[in-house]
Formats: sequence, C-alpha cells, structure tokens
Amino acid sequence: MVRKGPTTAVSILVLLTLTGYSCSLPFFNKNADPTGASVPEKAGSGLPAKLSGVIDLGEGCKPGYYQVHLTGLFEGGSNQVESQSDQAGHFSLVAAPGRYLIQVTKDGCGSKQSILLEDNTEHMISIQVTETKGIERFELPEGRLPASVLIPAHR
Repeated sequence: MVRKGPTTAVSILVLLTLTGYSCSLPFFNKNADPTGASVPEKAGSGLPAKLSGVIDLGEGCKPGYYQVHLTGLFEGGSNQVESQSDQAGHFSLVAAPGRYLIQVTKDGCGSKQSILLEDNTEHMISIQVTETKGIERFELPEGRLPASVLIPAHR
C-alpha cells in the first residue's frame, strides 16, 4: 500500500533544501574557489568602486592642489583615472574594480603605492606625500680609483 499525503510534501521539502544547500558549496558554485572566496567571472565586469582620500603632508610639502593618478596593473593595465585634490588635500574618484598604482604629485612632492579596489565598494585612504629629491650625479676623475677604495680594510 502506497501512502500519499504529508509524507510526499515533506520529501519534496527535504529535496529542495538539499538542492539549495548543495548550490552553496564551492564545488557547485562556479563563482567560488575552494577556500570559499568569491572569484569574479571577468576582470572589470563588476560595478565601479569609489575611492576617496586625504593627503597627509610630509616635511617640505605645501598644501595645494595635488594631481591624483590611478594606473591599472596586470589585466587592468589599460585603466587610467585622473583627479585633483582640493586645497585641503581631499580627493575622490570612481574606477573599475582591480589593482592600481596610485600616484600623487605636486611641485617636487609625491607618493606611489599599490591599492586594490573591489567592486561596488567605497574605499577610503590616507596618502603620506614626501619631498622627492633628484639623484645627484657626480663624475669620477679620469684614471683608476685608489686601492683603498677598492679593497676593504680588515680590522
């Protein structure tokens, strides 16, 4: 004798629950890796990221309008975004998700650092700018260096 009724409804409910659970496992989810972290389907396909920040002035750097450049790294190498800070050093911009090199420059002061922007996220950053000095060049006199320069002294 086959019994129909609440048992069939419970079986369907259990089957739907197991199906939903199995889709959440990394093996069945094509957008997840084995560690559980989500992997984007395609680089640059996500929603734009917002970046806002403030420039901290180091010794020798004056307040003013600093140029802010984002240059994409790796797959996003063609991505470039430019902005300018206000007089107080605040800036904001919008860019595609990915890894970038952020450069801040003005009148001999600047900074470079790497930053990762995630899709549909607001990022805040503080950038310390310092005075950049050019490389001083010097020329060696004609001829050979003295032996005391070439051979380390043993003490």
